[in-house]
Amino acid sequence: MYSNALCYAFPSLSEGFGLPILEAFSCGCPVLLSNKTCFPEIGGDAAFYFNEHNGHSDISEKLDYIFNMTEGERLKTKDKGYERLTQFSWEKSATEYAQVYKSLL
Repeated sequence: MYSNALCYAFPSLSEGFGLPILEAFSCGCPVLLSNKTCFPEIGGDAAFYFNEHNGHSDISEKLDYIFNMTEGERLKTKDKGYERLTQFSWEKSATEYAQVYKSLL
């Protein structure tokens, strides 16, 4: 579904890590996120963000932009998502968790 979607919108205001964000990136799907919690850390400059304090207008404007991107803008967005994925791996995650647990002993 991500591969055929024009956008993956994840408007949650209180979410955990958000693996669906990385799944969408891996399929070349543009991502729209709230600018809360850890989402900016995950999405970096590869995602689009909306401010929930601006009501529905900000998310609507961002969706309109994403839906009407040129093919060149869409390809650039996909490339940014693929590049962002290089910052995350299961190996890196396991190593960092192991370091946290070791520091607690």
